[in-house]
Amino acid sequence: GLTTSDRERLGYDLYAASFFQKGPDARYLMLMAALEALIEPRPRPATCIEHVERVIKLTREAQLPEPEIRSMVGTLEWLKEESIGQAGRRLATQLGERRYMDGKETPVQFFTRCYTLRSNLVHGHVPRPAESDVGSRAASLEVFVGHLISGELLGAVDIDAIVAARQAAG
Repeated sequence: GLTTSDRERLGYDLYAASFFQKGPDARYLMLMAALEALIEPRPRPATCIEHVERVIKLTREAQLPEPEIRSMVGTLEWLKEESIGQAGRRLATQLGERRYMDGKETPVQFFTRCYTLRSNLVHGHVPRPAESDVGSRAASLEVFVGHLISGELLGAVDIDAIVAARQAAG
């Protein structure tokens, strides 16, 4: 009786595609794309939206070239919703007490560090993140995204117990 949204189906498709990426950077970025597909930013509080509307009004009235005004207003419109980072941290809280990176990071800490690494990779941070760091984080990110995709089933099935039983069986 479970249903999935378009957002969840896209997240799953990207997650599945990550298994076919050869390099750690590509795999990591595909997993991050899957994670970002699951993120649903919410509107900011009314006072914040009102402030953004005032800034938009001032921008439209500014003596700037029309293409610049359109570009700036388009960017400002995004500020009416919480950032991807905020929405991602909120999503990560759904994973409760789980831990990632060999038990060292809470879901929120893990998401925050993954999002920072993603930004460093995508925006050409120098020095480039080490391949081994990207690879180890990608391994944990696979589990993290898998937990998020599992959604309602995650609480209904003890995945960790199933994995432990299979490992014990040989």
